[in-house]
Amino acid sequence: WVLRLPAGEAKTIRISVRFAPGLSAQPYDPQIRDRIEAADRSVCKRLADAFSNLPSVHTDLPLFDLYYKRSILTVLESTWRREDYVLNPFYSCGTWMSTLAWDTSFSSKMLALTEPEGLRQAIRTYVGSDVLRSSYINYLGNNPPHAYLQTLFAAIKTVDDYILITGDRGILSETVPTGTILKSFQKAY
Repeated sequence: WVLRLPAGEAKTIRISVRFAPGLSAQPYDPQIRDRIEAADRSVCKRLADAFSNLPSVHTDLPLFDLYYKRSILTVLESTWRREDYVLNPFYSCGTWMSTLAWDTSFSSKMLALTEPEGLRQAIRTYVGSDVLRSSYINYLGNNPPHAYLQTLFAAIKTVDDYILITGDRGILSETVPTGTILKSFQKAY
């Protein structure tokens, strides 16, 4: 369906869906309840696993405590675990199926606590893709030449957070296609 409205006009429309008699397909998934319950169990398990590695927060402000938990859930829901992706885990930019050092830098301390090896892989991928040439890396590993100005600084922050949390300075000597991580940063400056 296409509805075209000239600028400044409003129109009310009504759409209904009717299942005609004699259709062979059911209008709903008979397994939906089981699938919803399985999804709920999966989310609760992922949250419990994350909370076991993170500081607990308990304040006199229940909404703040809930905000903390929802922030963690946001990171978990943006983490894909698929063998056919360029990274596993793959930290997506929300619903975009790309990963960026910029987005990951906002959760890099949490990721260093909960899955340091996954963060290390992401760092190698970001820096190895040449942070000044390409910011976006899609789930297949393609990185179109689109440079986002903050990528270099975000990658440096992510490495700094990784070292701060894990104490592993060896990441700076890791070899990526652009040299070592440290040399890649030096060249970028």
